[in-house]
Amino acid sequence: MVGLSVQVPGRIIFLTEGPSRRVKIGNQEIIFKKATKKVMSSAGTREGLLIQALKNLGKDHIDQTARMQISKFLKGSTEKEVRQNMKFAPAWIRALVFEIMGLEP
Repeated sequence: MVGLSVQVPGRIIFLTEGPSRRVKIGNQEIIFKKATKKVMSSAGTREGLLIQALKNLGKDHIDQTARMQISKFLKGSTEKEVRQNMKFAPAWIRALVFEIMGLEP
């Protein structure tokens, strides 16, 4: 969804404040994974989606192409939204996004 990878997800995982569980529908398994309020604070936002994508990709896999895609993906976000939703992001993600957006930490 963010455009950082061309891979198709093999599993569907939803973060939830409820209990972790797995639901099987046909051949597809849906995983509900318990997350903290800190993680859920940016749920449902562009920035929240980006945080989860970057966590899965890993900081060692961010190249110039990924940086350009992040910039493109966040074009629709205001500075206020980025600052608010990056508040609880891991430090490396927050620093990366602020650098790409040209924001002071």
